[in-house]
Amino acid sequence: MGLIDVFVTALPVEEQAAVQRIFDAARRIAPTAEEGVSYGLPCLKVAGKGLVAVQRSATQLSLVPFSSETVATVKESVPGLTGTKGMLRFSVADPLSDEALDAVLRTRLAEIAG
Repeated sequence: MGLIDVFVTALPVEEQAAVQRIFDAARRIAPTAEEGVSYGLPCLKVAGKGLVAVQRSATQLSLVPFSSETVATVKESVPGLTGTKGMLRFSVADPLSDEALDAVLRTRLAEIAG
């Protein structure tokens, strides 16, 4: 089992599919991504840089693309997203849309590629 599998299986059952969906989408978009840890979060990395992680708090889940520029760009292009400078909030009841998830992953991947 990899770091991400361990992280996902440790989540409450009702959150596992929502979080797994994020990592599955990232692996489809960046099939060469490798598992790692960044800022203490299990993540997928491309070229040694964090592509995506998920952070869980007591009240929410957050998608972490390791880039405030990615978050700002996607928030401008996909209405209705909430979050902070470095993450986008979601929940099982209100998951990120496919459009938002795809935009975050592709924007961050392009940023990494330079």
